[in-house]
Amino acid sequence: MELESENPSMKEYSRLQFRKSTIEDLEILLRWDDEEHVIASDPNDNWNWEIELANEPPWREQIMVTYDHTPIGFIQVIDPKEEESHYWGDIGENFRAIDIWIGEVEYLNRGLGTKMMKYAIELCFSNPAVHTVLIDPLVSNVDAIRFYQRIGFKPIGERKFNDDLCLVHELKRDDYFQSSRPH
Repeated sequence: MELESENPSMKEYSRLQFRKSTIEDLEILLRWDDEEHVIASDPNDNWNWEIELANEPPWREQIMVTYDHTPIGFIQVIDPKEEESHYWGDIGENFRAIDIWIGEVEYLNRGLGTKMMKYAIELCFSNPAVHTVLIDPLVSNVDAIRFYQRIGFKPIGERKFNDDLCLVHELKRDDYFQSSRPH
């Protein structure tokens, strides 16, 4: 069956690849940090890529996303209870938090972010104990908020993280799997 030729979104998805980030990704991640659209979504973060890419704690996965083998984006999934800086504060067990972006401008608004996010959510919920996924877009990032809500995330309140005012969203396991079932 030639699904790829019949369904453009299936073709796009088949062209995405997900792999573990490595120190070889340093140059491109640093370049993306200077992209206007990345700065607008995360203006006050310093990722310290040289250190982070060399460090592989058990509570975190960092993933490079490629399209036809060209790096286009990044996903980070963490266990916020175990994360060392306690960015999320006092939080219960079996949550996950996602950071995600497309670094290459020409790959924005093509549906690839949705596919990346679905991959990240499935990765989170592949652990049967995980009950909730969190995300923290800036209050000012209306496009990201609309994107997350379209996927099924629900706002739970504003919260200040360092210097950034964010609108925290959550996605419950039951809500995700109930909404992703065919009707």
